[in-house]
Amino acid sequence: MRKTAEIHRGDLILVNQRGRLFYAKVIGAGAAGAMTIEPLDPAVRARSVRSAEIVDHWARSHAGERGPALGQISMDSLDGW
Repeated sequence: MRKTAEIHRGDLILVNQRGRLFYAKVIGAGAAGAMTIEPLDPAVRARSVRSAEIVDHWARSHAGERGPALGQISMDSLDGW
């Protein structure tokens, strides 16, 4: 079971719901510890997931808030190009 406090809006999760694995984007918190999701596969109809069904989690990058990574080339000069 994952700590849902570590999972935020915009993060990607791998879900195992009744044996079916699928990836989803977290949209927000739901009722009673559930999360509202948007599956990446349009064939999946699930719109909420319990914390026990989350298999893996990838946090959304906040690189824009921290600035470019060390050694990354800035593209600011290309704005008017």
